[in-house]
Amino acid sequence: MKIIQSTYFFTLNILLLYSILFSPSSVFAAAPVISSVAAGTPGSATIVVTFNVNQTATSSIRFGTTTSYGSDSVPGATNYLGYTTRHYVTLRGLTPSTTYHYQVLANTSGQISTSTDAIFTTAAPYIAATGTPQYILQWGSYGAGNGQFNGPIGIAVDSVGSVYVADGTNNHIQKFTSDGTYITQWGSLGTSNGQFNNPTGIFVDSSDNVYVADQINYRIQKFTSDGTYIMKFGSQGSGNGQFIYPTSVVVDSLGNIYVNDQQNYRIQKFTSDGTYVSQWGSQGNGNGQFSQSFLIGIDPLDNIYVDDLANYRILKFTSDGTYITQWGSLGTGPGQFDHIDTVAVDNTGNVYAVNNNGDDRVQKFTSDGTYITQWGSHGSGDGQFNFPMGAAFDSSNNVYIVDQVNYRIQKFHFSVIDTVAPSLTSFISVPSETSSNITFNTNESATATISYGLTSLYGATTSADTLSTSHTFVLTTLSPSTAYHYQITATDTAGNVSTSSDQTFTTIALPIVATQSVYLPRGSSSSNSNSIPLSLRPLNETVNSIYTTAHLFTQTLSLGINDTEVKKLQKYLNLKGFIVSRVGPGSIGNETAFFGSATRAALVRFQNANRIYPAVGFFGPITRGFITKMK
Repeated sequence: MKIIQSTYFFTLNILLLYSILFSPSSVFAAAPVISSVAAGTPGSATIVVTFNVNQTATSSIRFGTTTSYGSDSVPGATNYLGYTTRHYVTLRGLTPSTTYHYQVLANTSGQISTSTDAIFTTAAPYIAATGTPQYILQWGSYGAGNGQFNGPIGIAVDSVGSVYVADGTNNHIQKFTSDGTYITQWGSLGTSNGQFNNPTGIFVDSSDNVYVADQINYRIQKFTSDGTYIMKFGSQGSGNGQFIYPTSVVVDSLGNIYVNDQQNYRIQKFTSDGTYVSQWGSQGNGNGQFSQSFLIGIDPLDNIYVDDLANYRILKFTSDGTYITQWGSLGTGPGQFDHIDTVAVDNTGNVYAVNNNGDDRVQKFTSDGTYITQWGSHGSGDGQFNFPMGAAFDSSNNVYIVDQVNYRIQKFHFSVIDTVAPSLTSFISVPSETSSNITFNTNESATATISYGLTSLYGATTSADTLSTSHTFVLTTLSPSTAYHYQITATDTAGNVSTSSDQTFTTIALPIVATQSVYLPRGSSSSNSNSIPLSLRPLNETVNSIYTTAHLFTQTLSLGINDTEVKKLQKYLNLKGFIVSRVGPGSIGNETAFFGSATRAALVRFQNANRIYPAVGFFGPITRGFITKMK
């Protein structure tokens, strides 16, 4: 027995020695070979470094402002992009506008390789673009009670502003007011109707029905806004209408339902009752392919947006799955991603990408992928995030972000920043001998200034500081029979300025005033009627006293004047059959105080009919005297 035991012991030692000497995981394993080291586009405080190794390895990076380095990136962590030989490491907490040295380390079973020294320079300090939202409030804490969260993921807002949160680890849906006041909840762990196993995506349709992606139950469930169960569809598998981890659900304007079938690498489309319609997508990095996606979005035109996480991009499709466009690349700069888990779309079609790999920011784009702005950084302060996830929007330009590892919801507000100048329309000029009424409209409240003069160089200005959409100016002390140029400038409340093109008007000539009687009664004759002398006289010069006593009208009236006597004149002309207007302002019963072109035309007809010459539509002392004599 002893010999056998001794032999057995010796045999074990030989095997142990052999294992030590010749095992592939021993110190004799070959060190990994590092290649293709590259730094992506740097942000102001972050950058992504990528590299390849020829065998499975863990990786880290040493970095600092000199070749002594001084900092390490997550030493020993395995970082790879879906393959054990392709690695990426995100460096954080960098100083803006600073040159850094870095060196890659790869470790296979204790055999470590290092790359040569390389450098990158961080971007200048980030200045938020115009339109970055303002932090408003937050709610939530860790736990399973009302208003508490454990693994919150999806979020949605209904038509009255109520907020719904899919609390994944707690396996329920919570409903809040827009300020975070708890309303109700429903759901628990299980497979029955209304129960969940890790609910993730959530969506509210136009009728305020609530759809939940019940991920590990491989189904979609539909509820009323108070949590009453309506229906479900789906099962585990890869066939039509089956799912392997459905993570997100959206509904279009016609009620069609779209589901992100994550591990089948496809989007499936269903009718409103859950009947399968079609699908698109496959695993890969080509147009219309996905490597991994999580929370998808839909815009007001029913286009579908997919967050292709491991390909660092957003893809856009029509509602039937036709590929439209894509944008994004690996990195931490504007328009780049190093881990995008959510794509969401607001009510006007702007697209939001939520990054949560420590980059912890939200980026905003136009519907075609043009970068607009971004906000957020890693932390727990107001406006900071720790693994942000879902995003949702209400009708008041508020955006709600699920701040997952801070166990809270944060609310932000986008101020509507007016960058559009007012439009100028409906230019009308009504000149008299020495003045001109200028009217025009703007499509929003604005103040206005008119520049005017004998040429397009102008020289004189007049302004109105009152905000209005209908504008009237009276230019005075003009010269008769003269062409004038003018230009209008309008400024809205945001300071946006519009300037019109050059406009013109011409003042009318002075009327010819007779020195002798110019009234001949109808039917009368005079042997010397053809030899009545006429001469030009100033307007304010008196005429024969027969016409200047006991005036019914007391004022001289001309084009462009606003006065109560204009209304009396319009009534007189209408009464005598010289109609100012058939309908609207100036018509019988609707006489106005403004002496416009219609009033002048009616007065010209009256003067011609009664042989008051010259008949130019000027209501001076001769016409006033004639009316008094007739009375």
